[in-house]
Amino acid sequence: MLRGVVFVALVLPAVAASGIPMNVGHRGYSAAAPENTLTAERRAFEVGADMVELDLQKSSDGHVMVIHDDTVGRTTDSLTDDLVQSLTLSELRALDAGYPDRFGSEFAGEQIPTLEEVLEEAQGRGPLLLDQKSSILFGMEIAAALATTAFPLDQVWVTVWNEAQVADIQLHVPSARILWTQGVPPVWEANMETFLDQLEALGVDGISLVFENYSFYAPGLASATQERGLLAFAWDFEQIPQTPERMQDAIEI
Repeated sequence: MLRGVVFVALVLPAVAASGIPMNVGHRGYSAAAPENTLTAERRAFEVGADMVELDLQKSSDGHVMVIHDDTVGRTTDSLTDDLVQSLTLSELRALDAGYPDRFGSEFAGEQIPTLEEVLEEAQGRGPLLLDQKSSILFGMEIAAALATTAFPLDQVWVTVWNEAQVADIQLHVPSARILWTQGVPPVWEANMETFLDQLEALGVDGISLVFENYSFYAPGLASATQERGLLAFAWDFEQIPQTPERMQDAIEI
C-alpha cells in the first residue's frame, strides 16, 4: 500500500517501479490556468508537480502544437470550430488560447504553444509527458525539437495509442520512455495477463489509463503491471467522488 499520497485536482499520480508515487500535472496546472498553455505548464512545476503532461497536435504546415482537442473551439476564442490540422502555425497563433469560456478574460492573450516552447519552458524544471493525439506520428518532429532545444533526453516521456506510434517513437526518440494509453478498455479479468504480455512484447515502459479502469475493470492491474517492471499511470482523478473511501481505493492501487 502506498501511504501519504495527496491527489490534487487535475494532477494525477503515477506509480513508478520503485513504488514511489509521482504527481503529474494534467495539461499543466489546468485547474488554475488554461490547459496546455505555458502558464499552466509553469504553474504546475511551481506548485510541485514532478512531471507535466501536455497534448500534441499538428498544424497544416507541419508544426507540432500543444492543444488537446482535434478542433480549436473549446479552448480558444475561435468563432469556428476548425480542425487544428486545417490551420497553419500563424493562424493557430492568432487565436486567443486563454480558454475564455472557463476563465473569462483572466488569461487573455495566451497562445497555443509549440512543442519547442514547452520544452524550453520545462528546462531545469522537470520531465514532460507528451501525449500524441489523433493517431498522428510525431517521432521525427519530437526528435528535431529535442535537438533544437537541447532538452535532456532522459526527461522525455511519450504516450502512444497504437503500435505504429510505438514503432515511430522507438525509431526516432529511442531514449524516450513510452506509456501505452487508452480510454475505456474491455473487461480485463479474462485477458489482463495477455494484455501485459502484449505490452512487454511491444517494448513499452508502462501503461496510462483512466483511474476508474484500474479500480472497477481490473482489480490488481496496477500491482500486476509493477510486478513486471512496468510503470502504472492513472488520470482523471478529479472525476471520482472525493470521499475518504474512494481516495483510499486510489492509494491502495
